[in-house]
Amino acid sequence: LRYASPGERLVLSVAGNWAQDTALRDPAAFAEGHLPLFVNLSGETDPGPFEEELLDVERLNLAKPNLTRRTSDSLGTSVVFRQPSHVTFGMDIGMGAHTLTANYVLYGGELSLEGTYGSDKGTPKTFRVGKALKYEVRAGLDFRFPDRMRGAAWLLLPVRLLFLDLDGLLFQALGGVTGYADPHYTIGGGLASGTGVVQGVERNVEEDLFRLLDGRVPTSLALARRYTLLERVDVGVTVLGVPDLFFRTAVTYRLP
Repeated sequence: LRYASPGERLVLSVAGNWAQDTALRDPAAFAEGHLPLFVNLSGETDPGPFEEELLDVERLNLAKPNLTRRTSDSLGTSVVFRQPSHVTFGMDIGMGAHTLTANYVLYGGELSLEGTYGSDKGTPKTFRVGKALKYEVRAGLDFRFPDRMRGAAWLLLPVRLLFLDLDGLLFQALGGVTGYADPHYTIGGGLASGTGVVQGVERNVEEDLFRLLDGRVPTSLALARRYTLLERVDVGVTVLGVPDLFFRTAVTYRLP
């Protein structure tokens, strides 16, 4: 659903997404590798009275400390990727040539990965790691800069350097030839809240994983810019994008 006021000074939207779990299965999945003789993957870094040690120094051959053994471990036969369904409430506010965007996302479900690995006395071990999401808040600002560097536009130079806009400065300096126009600079980010889901992992990493996934966590951060050349070539550059790649460029040509 979308509502736009006259001139699109205010745009309100509501969108929903119903997500399904994705299950992957491979009955023959296994992993092969080589480990030092004294490493016991079934052991613990801080073993209890009836548990084995991860590093068994009694197996170490001092004459040949680099000796390894071949391993073949079961990876488990299935993995389930869970995605939460969600409803997004959006608001865009036009401020002249600039735009403020805000989104509130209400989640139902969790973003997690569940599967099996190895075995414990012949029984496959099950892990489940992720986050039971509650809500997410996103916000962004899109700034429209002047087409030419005149007067007060020079004060915006530090901002353009922050966006690594060296190509834009070059095309703008040659504006009579390149037709440089309509430069926009965007900054945005998101923060999600929920409860960490950590089950079936080793004790020495369980607490750290839960601390990382629990509570509020940043989900996105973006610095991007775009401009037009020769009236039909649109250039977009993502300077910083999390979780996307750094410095991603897109060039689009609009047909007459």
